[in-house]
Amino acid sequence: PPIDVLFIDASAGLKFQLGLVDKFYRNVRAGGYLIHQDFFYYRSPALPPLMAALHPAFVPVCNADTSMIYRRTEAPMPVLAVDVEAQLPREMERFGGLKEPGGAVIGTQRVYWLLMHGRIEEAARLTTAIVSSQRQKQAWDNLRGAWGEFSRLRDKGLLKDEVERQLSECLHA
Repeated sequence: PPIDVLFIDASAGLKFQLGLVDKFYRNVRAGGYLIHQDFFYYRSPALPPLMAALHPAFVPVCNADTSMIYRRTEAPMPVLAVDVEAQLPREMERFGGLKEPGGAVIGTQRVYWLLMHGRIEEAARLTTAIVSSQRQKQAWDNLRGAWGEFSRLRDKGLLKDEVERQLSECLHA
């Protein structure tokens, strides 16, 4: 059945998000809305690249705190090819770069992505750049959360060669 408003409250990985696309997004009628509650949350690094890949079927309308609201257009659903690693830097720039709150918050998602893939030095450099360019509360909160979660997982011995698989099992058990 057609969906008028689809509200998603899930800061899960790309595989989970792609499942939502297959099961629900395709049923949002033209003119309907998709609301991502956790769009600007550090644990949602797949959402900005995913939504960029879904353009022009979904176009941004506005944001409200950590949520992003999209409107479904008449455009057909695209065949998805989402590369979170390559797309996150582009999304940071699309949202204004590190000098703007949206770009800085997406930067925190990249920090989380880098940490969960064992790229700690890159994450530290990006953290320094965000902190030196941004005084926005959401960015600071996200950085604290990303580094805190990394520390907890490291202390539990969960950050090894298969970081992403183990993190997924830990967070979604």
